[in-house]
Amino acid sequence: MNRAACAAESLNSASPELRAEFDHVLNRGDNSADSDVFGAAVNRALDDADGFPDDACAELDGANIFDWYVPTRLGGRMHDAAQLWQLVRMLAARDLTVALAHVKTYLGAVGVWAMATPAQQRALADRVRAGAVVSLALTERDHGSDLLSGEVRAERNSSGYCINGEKWLINNASRADIWCVLARTRAEGGGRGFTLFLVDRDAVSGGRVEPLPRIPTLGMRAADISGVRFVDVQVCADAVIGEIGRGLEGVLGGFQITRSLCSGLSAGAAEHALRICVDFTRSHRLYGKPLIELPHAARQLSRGYVDLLIVETVALFSTRSASTLPQEQAIVSAVMKYFAPTTVDSMIANLGKLLGARALLDEDFADGTYAKLERDHRVVAIFDGNTAVNASALINHFPALVRGYRAQRGDSAAVRCAADLTAPIPPLDLEQLRLYARGGASVVQTTPARVADLSGRPDVPVEVRDLGLELVGELDTLHENLASVPSSANRVPQTSFDLAAKYAVAYCAAACLAVWVHTFTGGEKQDPAWLTASLTRLLRRLRGTPDYTDADGPALDAVLPHLLRQIDDEVPLSIFGQVVVE
Repeated sequence: MNRAACAAESLNSASPELRAEFDHVLNRGDNSADSDVFGAAVNRALDDADGFPDDACAELDGANIFDWYVPTRLGGRMHDAAQLWQLVRMLAARDLTVALAHVKTYLGAVGVWAMATPAQQRALADRVRAGAVVSLALTERDHGSDLLSGEVRAERNSSGYCINGEKWLINNASRADIWCVLARTRAEGGGRGFTLFLVDRDAVSGGRVEPLPRIPTLGMRAADISGVRFVDVQVCADAVIGEIGRGLEGVLGGFQITRSLCSGLSAGAAEHALRICVDFTRSHRLYGKPLIELPHAARQLSRGYVDLLIVETVALFSTRSASTLPQEQAIVSAVMKYFAPTTVDSMIANLGKLLGARALLDEDFADGTYAKLERDHRVVAIFDGNTAVNASALINHFPALVRGYRAQRGDSAAVRCAADLTAPIPPLDLEQLRLYARGGASVVQTTPARVADLSGRPDVPVEVRDLGLELVGELDTLHENLASVPSSANRVPQTSFDLAAKYAVAYCAAACLAVWVHTFTGGEKQDPAWLTASLTRLLRRLRGTPDYTDADGPALDAVLPHLLRQIDDEVPLSIFGQVVVE
């Protein structure tokens, strides 16, 4: 078996065991069947009624899917973040609300996996594997993303801690069995003024936990987005997660994993959108022929497919790099959370033009799924730090990025391990995460050397070498622009946010090239069309040129057959399986 086939077998679903289990649970029959609890008709009806997907979550519980939220060292099945990303993607490809409702337990538990004592970790692992729902009680009504202004307080007393205050806009807040609560433990607050507490509904020894009403939302209407009020809630000292005052560190460390995992929601939504649009363009006729035979429509589909392949490729690299380059995840996760939702929001909007009015209807085609899908995905950009928050995280790293690129400093071996999708990776070790990536981003900083190595290689097409050289030129310019940004914590110019957006694109281009070089070169000849089209689109974004011109047509036309074949074969829409047929 060649390298690409090995990668496809092991990574199309991160684990053959996971793929087999999930295919069975998701009932790969008629996606619109009324009897299919994961089907479009059922989930649209729940959306209309603001009804929680209880039956779908029960199916997932019955298949012990929650075991994938628990690290293997604690008896679960999650070895690395790439596995969990694939689970999120597969579920989101059927319905985003179900994915959000069930996988949210990992976000609630990740702080415990990172900071708690071994005894606390084992206790929570047992609860999660038994089906307990864990919710992260983080944000507050008056403060949003400004966590340092949080007013929920935990005051020390002879019995432990007394917690008072309200958390708002929390996923699964009213349905949770356990809340992971960020509370102020020092009156003056500050970076060391907040602590994480694990509040178990069954272990509260005094006071009241009051669920707040569900909050109506435009997207993911069936999800439990609500709040919780703690009134003189008494918890024992063992409820403290990690050290007193290190709560923000635990939250931000957890976000370094979950922000990348959110790209699985985007990838699943993108795949769902493409399948709907391909079905429509094949069945809908215009000017006497199927819509898909019109060049404009076909290239719209191809552009959407390429955007999905970019998100998939970069996400696989990034989630694997959480094991091989954990010290860089402050940058990696910000890139993923910035790039994936914005890219897929735009993709869904553009593909919707092919559907015309049907993209806005609640019926008539695909059970009105497209309108729901578009509304649902808009919410993804808000989770775990919104787009502006993640751009700010990148801006804070500009000095480190410039230093690292100018020195061409990076861990090439760790990049290769993450980018070689056939290579085993170490288990995810959350204790290795760092809040600031002092060394920059290795995959970007090693790109010039990687491109230089491509020259003269017979297995590398000339168009790939040329695009690689263009990428290095853009990286040189970008880092010079980053170096010119004045350092200011109070007045950040718009140009800094624009450069942060460009850096996210540059990172994605570097990751796509690295994955292709380390996974798809050598052995059986692989079609480079997806890489050529991906780099072409990303380079356009780096230069600020139009998103698409007629000159891109041949590259886009070359990927369309792969999209249609994968849909016909009922396999994931993926970079895998794109072998040249002589």
